[in-house]
Amino acid sequence: MDPRTPVIVGVSHRTLRPDDLREALEAVELMTACVRDAADDAGAAGLLPDLDAVAVVYGAWRYSAPGRLIADALGASDARTLLSFHGGNTPQSYVNALAARIQAGELDRAVIVGAETIWSRRRMRREGIDRSVTEQTDATPTERFQDDVAMSTEA
Repeated sequence: MDPRTPVIVGVSHRTLRPDDLREALEAVELMTACVRDAADDAGAAGLLPDLDAVAVVYGAWRYSAPGRLIADALGASDARTLLSFHGGNTPQSYVNALAARIQAGELDRAVIVGAETIWSRRRMRREGIDRSVTEQTDATPTERFQDDVAMSTEA
């Protein structure tokens, strides 16, 4: 096998709908936890500080560069960060693009992650729970992934 052949080595999925909203995670915490779970799944938690790229699927949250928050939390402060625009095929497009970059020798290790916490946030709002959230407005991702797509038209 070609040593540059891209291989998916760990995966993770979480669905959180806690009865106790104090157990709810905000989106960046959930994404970080999923990356750690995927590394554990691969038996490679020690590689997290060596990530070359953290690619985040855009979601309904207000982080300007969530990949930076995640990379820093994982000890991968040198990792490139990517943030997509809206789009339904973004996760598969990320897999394709990052695999091509690995094969070309531009990257060795990358992670793709996304998370939504709309259910918990709506419940908190409904129940009058004010919870502080991570604020990030001054950071920018290393790269915006793909082009912005108009999700609606005048019609």
